[in-house]
Amino acid sequence: MSTRRSSEHNTERLLLTVEEAARLLNIGRNTCYELIRRGELPAVRLGERIIRVPRFGLEAWLAREAGLPEELSPVVFSPRRSLTH
Repeated sequence: MSTRRSSEHNTERLLLTVEEAARLLNIGRNTCYELIRRGELPAVRLGERIIRVPRFGLEAWLAREAGLPEELSPVVFSPRRSLTH
């Protein structure tokens, strides 16, 4: 069994590492940290050193930057998981 998380698992997580967010945006890690530092990209600090980017925040930020209407903003849940079993 591999210790790496599958890419499918990464699409379901609510929080991304800065490196994962940078890869999804196709930008460098330092650029991603700079966007977070300037308050442009939403991020959550967990403790003193851990920074995570909420997937929903990343998708909403990208939609705003692309000029998409807010109604098209994504919803945070996996389509495979139903809220009503």
